[in-house]
Amino acid sequence: DRVKVADSTSGEEPWWIEDDEAQRCDDNPDLHYGLCEFDTYDGICWHCKNMVHPDIHLIHLICDRRRADVLLEWFHNIEGEDLDPELLEELDRILSPLEERDITSHPNLPPEDRVKALQEMDDRDYILSQLEARFPDWKERNLSQVDLDPGGVGLGYSITRLYDDIHSFNQKEWGPGWAAEWGLQKPQDLSNINQTPVEDPSYVSRAVGVFLLAAYGWYVLEEHLLEAFEGTSGAGAEFLCWLFLIPVFVIHKIFFNTPKLEQIITTEGKKITEEVYEQRLKIASGVLIFALIIPWWGFSSGFQALRWSPQDAWFVLTEARLWGLPLLGYIHWQMSTLLPLVFVATFVATWSKTSPRQEFGRKASNFHLLFFAVWYLIGIYQWGNFLPQEWNYAVFIAAASGIGLHPTAYGLAEKFSSRTSE
Repeated sequence: DRVKVADSTSGEEPWWIEDDEAQRCDDNPDLHYGLCEFDTYDGICWHCKNMVHPDIHLIHLICDRRRADVLLEWFHNIEGEDLDPELLEELDRILSPLEERDITSHPNLPPEDRVKALQEMDDRDYILSQLEARFPDWKERNLSQVDLDPGGVGLGYSITRLYDDIHSFNQKEWGPGWAAEWGLQKPQDLSNINQTPVEDPSYVSRAVGVFLLAAYGWYVLEEHLLEAFEGTSGAGAEFLCWLFLIPVFVIHKIFFNTPKLEQIITTEGKKITEEVYEQRLKIASGVLIFALIIPWWGFSSGFQALRWSPQDAWFVLTEARLWGLPLLGYIHWQMSTLLPLVFVATFVATWSKTSPRQEFGRKASNFHLLFFAVWYLIGIYQWGNFLPQEWNYAVFIAAASGIGLHPTAYGLAEKFSSRTSE
């Protein structure tokens, strides 16, 4: 009989329904060249979506697990033992003929009968006897990888457990539990991901980046910002250097770097590629840069406010607190001095994060917006200003840019795309 299964990438355990009309690629040369391709985790063909024949599934499971490197992997990665090259070579010599034998044996038997025939070919005693003849001193070595005792904790136990699993194989009972027993992990779902490879940064992106770098250099010279280094040395000068380099770093990360490989990251149930997330980050960063260019409170620009942010924050912390201001008024003033620094820091931290960037961006966005929200609510309570004023438009624009740090922009991106597609 044939069985047809649901898509294994749905997150649910595979299910089987009897369907006489279901047909595997293996049974029809017109379906994907007559060949089922599948992952041993679920045994479901990627093309016809049917469970492959049980004998084919079992042979793949055996061949993937009954290898020298796989059988010895535990002792190297977990127990930290250096693998004996002689043991690896001997295992390969013993196991290689078994693989060819299993693949070519009993080709004319029905799939279920062939499974039983494969299960009857129990080679554990043969393998262990061959190893004992080659390594008669295995007990004296006191290493798990050469512990050939079937009841021990070493290689002998791994081989015995492998054949126990072979004997227990029943495709009708196959599921995530048995896959875990065989040491298999669930494959990632790539069905809804754009597989177009990511190219190098475009010339347009590079040109914009060069323009912004030149504009920033011109701004620094035009505003005589380098005069800030006069009279400074040591840690103070180093801090100013890092402060001046922040815009350069941000521009470089945005317009000169793109991911070379797509990474699939799940955030709050939404799956987007790293490429899509970086495009959103670029837009949000552009909004932040725009906000830093225009006037910011009494400063000529947000960059100037950013330049004086540490000094102003230190002044409020050390001097203004002695003026007897109301507590909320003092907190609001202190937060005002830190706003440009916080906004820039959330973006710099997100861009500098490599993995998991989207999860970090979600947290950075929450902090970005929460810091602004507290400042805004205190301002309403203190001064009664609900709407932005001419002198603080830039602050609200910079705050809004933090929405773009969130991988899904709090669902706005999906809503916008669905609106435009209608």
